[in-house]
Amino acid sequence: MMMTKRLASTVVAAMALAVPALAMAIPAHADPDTDFYNELHIYGIYGEKDYNAWIGKIACKRLWNNLDHDANQSAQFVKRQLDKDTTTEQAYQFLGAAYRTYCPEKLPILTQMAHPAPGADTPPAPVGPPLAAEQ
Repeated sequence: MMMTKRLASTVVAAMALAVPALAMAIPAHADPDTDFYNELHIYGIYGEKDYNAWIGKIACKRLWNNLDHDANQSAQFVKRQLDKDTTTEQAYQFLGAAYRTYCPEKLPILTQMAHPAPGADTPPAPVGPPLAAEQ
């Protein structure tokens, strides 16, 4: 009887030490699709987790394959895939979350759009003699 109690307490003590060790062995980082899904909820974007993850991954693939050449084209693609009430702002939020999660090397595309280089998209100066109003 005493031997059984001692064995039981040894087993309980071993389990008490093993369980925390097992918990530490489990990765602390969740599945990227779940992280993406949770971030979308912050922006009020809902839908199936797998579908939204799929759209996010396709948005990255479209950039890698040069189907989309800038964030505007990517956002238009994303907006067409989401709920009809999705705002343009939410499309860009979705895109930012997708880039952060699935293709962080593409984040500069959003930064370039927010802070265009001087002279980018500036129309060229007209050529020819000055107009009467310019003299």
